[in-house]
Amino acid sequence: DNKEYERVSALARSFAGRPELDPDRQFVTFFSILDRAAQQSARQAA
Repeated sequence: DNKEYERVSALARSFAGRPELDPDRQFVTFFSILDRAAQQSARQAA
């Protein structure tokens, strides 16, 4: 059924376009987590 295919394809494209899947955002998020972990380690060592 073409209508159903188009419907689920549109849902899949929408899901894939979420900001959480943006590589640049993932990079920033990952390094902010590393930065926070490093800051916590530095505070615990002090």
